[in-house]
Amino acid sequence: MNKRLGPALSRDKIPLKRCKQCHGRGLVKPMFYEMTCNACAGLGALRVDTGDALDPEDAVVQLRIRLEEKERELASLRRKLAADQSDDSAGRGYGETRGHGPMGMKYHGD
Repeated sequence: MNKRLGPALSRDKIPLKRCKQCHGRGLVKPMFYEMTCNACAGLGALRVDTGDALDPEDAVVQLRIRLEEKERELASLRRKLAADQSDDSAGRGYGETRGHGPMGMKYHGD
């Protein structure tokens, strides 16, 4: 158990689970129109430990943490893809470009 004095200096990622009532959409459609889910307060996720909805302030922070995490993951995947594509194009010799037309003929656009 860690002893702390005062508020935490950084916000930690709270484990969340998908809301069972709205199936993670944040909206329910009882009859004819869509309404905000009462169980998760429109977030689509609940706390794993208590099963309660997050406060609006906490929800904004938690969504921002997850968004930044996904943006970092996307950036690393794009860098990896760019590196793989540059390796593929470096392996081709002179005149071995893509752009063959039907029957293996070069397509010149004429």
